[in-house]
Amino acid sequence: MWTIGSEAFRECKGILKITSLSPIPPKIENENAFEGITYRHAKLRVPLGSMERYRAYEYWENFSYVEEADVTGIEQVLLKEGDLSIDGDIDVYTLDGERKTMKVSQLKSLQRGIYVINGKKYYVR
Repeated sequence: MWTIGSEAFRECKGILKITSLSPIPPKIENENAFEGITYRHAKLRVPLGSMERYRAYEYWENFSYVEEADVTGIEQVLLKEGDLSIDGDIDVYTLDGERKTMKVSQLKSLQRGIYVINGKKYYVR
């Protein structure tokens, strides 16, 4: 479990949205980790089914606006024909870190899932 340190975002007054990917709230060392304006105005997005945990956890309870969302970190990026125009071999990475070297024409053979190609995330359905 990771921790958000004291005053980690203290001078960041323009934060409008915070998305936590963890269903278990990370520890916040103290209320000064964020500016008061952040607690009052920023929208906190948490994984589906975890809002009550965040509302009950120390310092996360200070956020006025909390919503549950599908927070996978990928916003509907689909791999489709024409997305990549590269000749030769490319490296395709799975979320497990496995590297597959293939030609662009072979991308159609990828199983359903999430891949990293040229530093961008793609979702194959």
